[in-house]
Amino acid sequence: MLIIGITGTNGAGKGTVVDILEQKYNFKHLSVRDFLEKSLGPNSPRERMREKANELRQDYGAGYIVTELYKQALKMKKSCIIESIRCVGEVEALREIAKDDTSVHFLFIGVDANQEIRWERSKIRSSSTDDVTFEEFKEAEERESISENPAEKICQSV
Repeated sequence: MLIIGITGTNGAGKGTVVDILEQKYNFKHLSVRDFLEKSLGPNSPRERMREKANELRQDYGAGYIVTELYKQALKMKKSCIIESIRCVGEVEALREIAKDDTSVHFLFIGVDANQEIRWERSKIRSSSTDDVTFEEFKEAEERESISENPAEKICQSV
């Protein structure tokens, strides 16, 4: 079974990569965002989802969310994409799973694009978490990139 982990900045094109893998290669999509929305409710603000994810990582370990999604993948017995991996601990958890279970292979992909292009894309996408000014968009990214807590530290070069 192949698990592809996808990280990337907001509006970078993660969803497009997921769509291609689902449609062309029949992967199953598992989303960190969907996982968080199950406890917070749909259309939760981006900042609240980030806080909830960090709470879960702090309480149960940095790899908790992706480990739970991996369990879902095992039940499906199908290659999966885990989208919206955010912290280094999540990547390390999936690498460890693949090391311990030789039937699992893990590939990690990072997606990025110019900040203004990403903001424009997010405006087109028009989800409740995307209704922000360019300044708010930049400020949110800055907040997400400065944590020294390994449970919160975002993926930049893993």
